[in-house]
Amino acid sequence: MAEPNALLDGLKLAGTAVGGLSLTYIVGQFVAGLLKSWISGIGPQEKELRGDLATEVKRLGVDLSAARDEIDELRQDIRRLSRMYLHVLTTRAEARAALNALERLQGLPLTPFTPDPPETLNAPGGPP
Repeated sequence: MAEPNALLDGLKLAGTAVGGLSLTYIVGQFVAGLLKSWISGIGPQEKELRGDLATEVKRLGVDLSAARDEIDELRQDIRRLSRMYLHVLTTRAEARAALNALERLQGLPLTPFTPDPPETLNAPGGPP
């Protein structure tokens, strides 16, 4: 049996020799490509690969959509926690001010409050 490349070269030569028309050459190339893929079995493998890739792209699209939904939920959680954090800070400052005012009225020594630790990013226990 002849090799696919030798057969392909023969078909190319035959296509150009039979009149030298470009249409004949194009048809010869097409037939040679089909014959080569039929002999080597590449056609079905390419179709299977394209099908697998299409399936993978769909799966990745679903994963991307799920990741976007999760990111949106996390953003909402961050907004909610930020509002709670600001409320706690405000309430604590108001409570400290009220305590200091009552201590002054009663003539008691003011309660010393320890300063808050500095907030640094990426520190353990710090804000995210």
